[in-house]
Amino acid sequence: MIKFTVLFLIIPIFIYAQLNYYYESKKDSFEVRFPEKPEIKELKWSGKDENGKETEMFARNYKAGELLNNGFAMYDVTYTSKYDGTPIRFTKKQTPDALEGYIKGLMAYLHNSQKIYSNFFMYDNKYPALKYKFKGTAMDKPVFKKGFVVLKDGKFINIAIMYNRFNETIYKERYKKFTGSFKFWSLCKSNKTHNIYLS
Repeated sequence: MIKFTVLFLIIPIFIYAQLNYYYESKKDSFEVRFPEKPEIKELKWSGKDENGKETEMFARNYKAGELLNNGFAMYDVTYTSKYDGTPIRFTKKQTPDALEGYIKGLMAYLHNSQKIYSNFFMYDNKYPALKYKFKGTAMDKPVFKKGFVVLKDGKFINIAIMYNRFNETIYKERYKKFTGSFKFWSLCKSNKTHNIYLS
C-alpha cells in the first residue's frame, strides 16, 4: 500500500459559534463555511512520491473549532502537494491505495487509532475520493474524525471534522453542513455578494 506522510496538528482554538463564516481561498480556489475565520498553517516535510522516491512535500491547512454541548468540533481543509509544484500522479489501479495511504497518515497522529470505515467514490462524478471515519485519542480524550479526501489536479484535498463526543445527531448535522458548503472554484467563478475573508 502506498503511504504518504501527513502532518496533522491537533491544536484546537475553541469558540461558541455556528457555521456561518463564509470563507474563500484565492490560493487554493475553494469556498467553505467555518465557525469563524480559520487559522492557516503551511507545512513542509520530506516524504515519498508516487514512485517511492524521496521528495519534499507541502501542505496548507485551514482550521477552525467550536465548543458544542460540552464537546468540541474541529473543522479543517488541507491541500497536500509536492513542494516543487509538480502534480502527484497515480494510475487508476494505484489511486485507491494512495487514498487509503493518505488516511493512514492522518490516523498516525492519534493514539490507538482505529478505522471505522472507508469507501471509495467519485467526487462530483469526476475526481477519485475516499469517505472515511476513524477514532482514537487526542489530549487523553476519545475523538472521532470523519471526512473525505479527493485527488484532484495532482493534489490531495482533505475536508474533515474531528469531534470528541460520539453524538451522531449533533455532529451528523454539522458534518453535512460543513462538507456540503465546500466547493471548488470553476475557472469562471462569479463574484460573491456576502462578506467573506480572502486569504
